[in-house]
Amino acid sequence: MLVTNLCFAPAAWWSNVLLANRSGYSEVGVFNAVFHWQLAIMFFSNAISIIGLPLLSNLRAERDPAKYKKCLAMNLFLTSAPAITIAVPVAMCAPFIMRLYGRAFEHGATALALISLAALLSAVTLPIGHVIWSLDATISAVLLALLRSGTLVIASYALARGGATGLAGAYVIMGVIQTAATVPFTFWILRRKLAPAASLEEVAPA
Repeated sequence: MLVTNLCFAPAAWWSNVLLANRSGYSEVGVFNAVFHWQLAIMFFSNAISIIGLPLLSNLRAERDPAKYKKCLAMNLFLTSAPAITIAVPVAMCAPFIMRLYGRAFEHGATALALISLAALLSAVTLPIGHVIWSLDATISAVLLALLRSGTLVIASYALARGGATGLAGAYVIMGVIQTAATVPFTFWILRRKLAPAASLEEVAPA
């Protein structure tokens, strides 16, 4: 998982560089204020998700597909629920929140609402990423991480002129594409890796 994090860090840094070059450092300040709220929305989800990968890895070793999927569903709920609980009020109160930072930040309300949506998408994909790693799909995990990073950079090139709101929109696009690519792949690999082994009666000749 360290590899995937290392893939994303340069992309996030470069997106901030694009924002500074195309919209000015004032917009970088607005986006940084907004991004801190994404970290707050994701705090409990990230904390809970730490236990997800060890649990799924242990259950995979037990070769019990039903138990594995039940644990995955529970992880999905536990990571998504806190993010939803925080993100929805933050998005609804975005104008008021950004007004607290000062008049120069008021226009960042839309960016805050967008980054709240991006945080929700990230929270949903957290346990899904653990599935991929627990099922030893290392190359696929790295490729999906590269897709995520590449999408952010490409979207940032397209939207950075829109200031903090544009970059927040790039994060939403990244989240949508990441979810659209990861969820179907996860269903496929679950069917492939967790399919119950055929019984002796099924494989024995008639």
